[in-house]
Amino acid sequence: MSWPTVQLDTVTVLDRQSVHPDEAHLDTPYVGLEHVDGEGKIDCTETVASAELKSNKFRFTDRHVLFGKLRPYLRKIARPTTSGICSTDIIPILP
Repeated sequence: MSWPTVQLDTVTVLDRQSVHPDEAHLDTPYVGLEHVDGEGKIDCTETVASAELKSNKFRFTDRHVLFGKLRPYLRKIARPTTSGICSTDIIPILP
């Protein structure tokens, strides 16, 4: 079976909902590039409070795929099991 090649934006939405950390609950999970491994696993032990975030981040839910846009060869792509906020180096994608 062969799959057709299409533009990513025809089958997904790059969902960049910006949020300032002051607008999020302190116990909201935070995902940075360092929390995503090359096997698709997320080590989400950080929260908004523990990460001491200062600048805007992106919201995500368990419906998103998180794609690390820096150095894509590191395969920083994961499917979260919860909602939270992530670094702007990660793009939340909605299929």
